[in-house]
Amino acid sequence: MTLEITSLESQLVVDLIRHELSEIPSEVRRTQTSTYREDLKTREQALRDLLKKFSNEK
Repeated sequence: MTLEITSLESQLVVDLIRHELSEIPSEVRRTQTSTYREDLKTREQALRDLLKKFSNEK
């Protein structure tokens, strides 16, 4: 699948990913549920992978 976006849109996505990544550690610390904690860690890795894809496009 190919998705064409402008450089402004790409930067917006990168900014949103970085913001989300900055929030995850505090969520992990606050959660009492091990399942949710693992879900957050999986989400964090997926966001890091996505950020790498956007970084490689530039």
